[in-house]
Amino acid sequence: MGTNVSKDDVERVSKKLNLSSSTTKDLLKSFVELGCGTTITREEFHQFVSRMGEISKERREAWNTVFNMLDLDGNQVIDFYEFSVAMIYHSKLTNDEKIENIFRMVDFDKDDKISYEELHKAVDAAARIKLAKRASLTNMKTVFADLAESFYLGAQNFQGRKDKLNHQEFRNALLSARGKELLNLMGLL
Repeated sequence: MGTNVSKDDVERVSKKLNLSSSTTKDLLKSFVELGCGTTITREEFHQFVSRMGEISKERREAWNTVFNMLDLDGNQVIDFYEFSVAMIYHSKLTNDEKIENIFRMVDFDKDDKISYEELHKAVDAAARIKLAKRASLTNMKTVFADLAESFYLGAQNFQGRKDKLNHQEFRNALLSARGKELLNLMGLL
């Protein structure tokens, strides 16, 4: 199967993510095997996810949030670079790169700040997906939400939930004990 991903896009992935040629080729092969051309639309993403089993309305909403998190530039499609970031997340990125990508993933409105609502939306989606097969989903979602709130409110002395975290505040909060606990629970570190 051929690909419509440009040579420039492949080189960008290789250089920006500091990947070997063979790793980049493997990622490209995986991307091409999805059969989506140069990008993955939301509907194609849902079709791919549904191959893992039936998706309830609640889980579809959670997967929509995941799609939004993977769509780093907010253009409503996942391109080869965004796909590659997701695929190599745990194995290749430094903690600073992970924190930057988490920030970009959680910044749904792309204003370079993280609101309580954005953080809660990301944490809720992770809880729904990660814990969907567990009987105590409601209790675990509460644990996730409590930890997220503690993390967020601990990042600064906020006056309610109207303030937002900038890059540095978000980074510092993620490096705190509560931040690391939240990331580990979500499977992000």
